[in-house]
Amino acid sequence: MVKQLLYAFVFIMALPMPLFSPSLVGHWFAGGPDNGKVWVDFGADGAFKVYTATSTENEGRYVLNADTISLYDKNCGMSVAGRYLLKFYGEDSVSFTVVSDPCKDRSGEVNGGRLRRIR
Repeated sequence: MVKQLLYAFVFIMALPMPLFSPSLVGHWFAGGPDNGKVWVDFGADGAFKVYTATSTENEGRYVLNADTISLYDKNCGMSVAGRYLLKFYGEDSVSFTVVSDPCKDRSGEVNGGRLRRIR
C-alpha cells in the first residue's frame, strides 16, 4: 500500500503544472523598425498604449480570452477587431500570431511580434 501511494505521489508531481499565470498587464518593450525603441503598456482596465520616447504611436483597448487577444485601436478604428494568438515564453516574453485582422497596417506591425516585459 505504501509503495502504491509513493507511485501515485510521484505520478501526480510529474504532471505538467503552469508555473505562472500569463498576464499582459504591465510595461513591455519591443524593438521597433530600424532599431527604434517601442514600448507597450497593457492596463488591467483593458486599455493599451504603444509609444516611443517622443510620441504615442497608437492606443486602444484589448480583450483577452484564454490565449487569444482582440485588439481595437485608434489607427484601425475602435470597432475593427484584430485577433491574435498569444504564446507566452515564461512571465516576461510573449509573441503574437495573427488569427484574423482586416487592418493590414496593424497586422503588419503585430503579426510575428514579440514583447519583453520590463515590469
